[in-house]
This record gives sequence, C-alpha cells and structure tokens, in this order.
Amino acid sequence: MKFVCSSCKVKKDQSEFNKNNSCKSRGYDYYCKLCRKAVSKSVYEADKQKSKENSYAWKAKNPEKAKAIVDRVHKKYPHLRASRSAKYRAYKGKASPKWLTESDLLHIKAKYQLAAMFNRCTEQRWEVDHIIPLKGKNVCGLHIPNNLRVIPAIENRCKQNKYFGE
Repeated sequence: MKFVCSSCKVKKDQSEFNKNNSCKSRGYDYYCKLCRKAVSKSVYEADKQKSKENSYAWKAKNPEKAKAIVDRVHKKYPHLRASRSAKYRAYKGKASPKWLTESDLLHIKAKYQLAAMFNRCTEQRWEVDHIIPLKGKNVCGLHIPNNLRVIPAIENRCKQNKYFGE
C-alpha cells in the first residue's frame, strides 16, 4: 500500500511511515519518517534550551518510562554509557588538585553519599553538582568540596555546563 507524504509530496510505501492512531482515516502519519525527523530536528534547533527543559520535565514526571528508554538504549549501545562515564571520570581526575587533603576527599565522598541517601529516601532524584562546571564554556572549576553541592537532578540537568556567577 502506498501513501503520499504531506511534506515531500512523494508516494511512498506504508513501511516508510510511522503508525499513528490519531489519524483514523488511514492509520498512518501524514509525514514520512524522513520528513518527521527533519521537522523534529528543526523544532529542536529553533529553541534548544526550551526543548531540553521540556525533555527534563517529562523525565521528572515519567521516571519509569524514562528509565525504560534509557535501559533500552544502553542495552542496544552499551559502549555509549561506558565512554561517557570514562570521559567524565577523566575530567574529574584532571580537575582534582594534588593538594587535596584526606579531609577534603572525605567531604567529597560525603556529598556523594548524601545524594545517594536522598535518592533512597525521596521520590525525587538527586545529584552532586559542580557549582563552577568542570568543563564550562567560559570557566573551568575544580573537583573540590567547596565547588560541590547536592541538588535535584532536574536542576542539575537544566543548568548543564553553565556558571551563573554571583
């Protein structure tokens, strides 16, 4: 069965369209998969910050669905998680000065333990945030106790690598 894409006006096979239950007349999107992807990308590019905030808000409202999606992606592409974690650990390692004392290291460990405790005791997800990002656009912070704080994950993800000076 062939359908005409509303965007590119090309007659394409049914397999090149996504199934869409809201389109009762024929059961398929008006846009082919390629055009739908292009439209989604242009909307994202138009306002990246708003798109990211909406994504984080959806993840906060739907933690089970978000976790299922992440698990599915990590199962399909395990190297992505491993490379991202390794890259982050390397940045943290380079941002940890040699003059840190044993007390400083305990303070850092305590902040991560506090975040883990909050995650166990509350429904909200918590993370350790670098106030001055390790790899920001205009600044680079250190992995030291005074630069760490425990905040909700949604705030940390919205903040990204930005530093809002005082």
